Amino acid sequence: MRISEIRLVPFGCWSDRRIVLDHGPQLVLVVGANEAGKSTAQRAIEAFLFGIGDDHSRDAVRCKESELRIEGVLSDDTGKRHGPWRRRKARGGPGGSVTLRMAD
Repeated sequence: MRISEIRLVPFGCWSDRRIVLDHGPQLVLVVGANEAGKSTAQRAIEAFLFGIGDDHSRDAVRCKESELRIEGVLSDDTGKRHGPWRRRKARGGPGGSVTLRMAD
């Protein structure tokens, strides 16, 4: 499985940004000017894969930390797309739990 696209709803400086990564098995390079959002996109991919933890407070620019959302579409080796899947930080507990579910 690989990430075909990721959508930041909201995350960092973006409130609804779609990033397409569906370029097959090729290497994908992300380039851009300073403050273009390259590091935010990298943190969003990490958060989609591993969860939104307490270390993502700096990504709560346009919302509360508990409202951070990331959606992603996965593709398998045959090219079939699965998703979108939504990752969010759940409320409660130290750092909260992490939820990954199909987006509405």
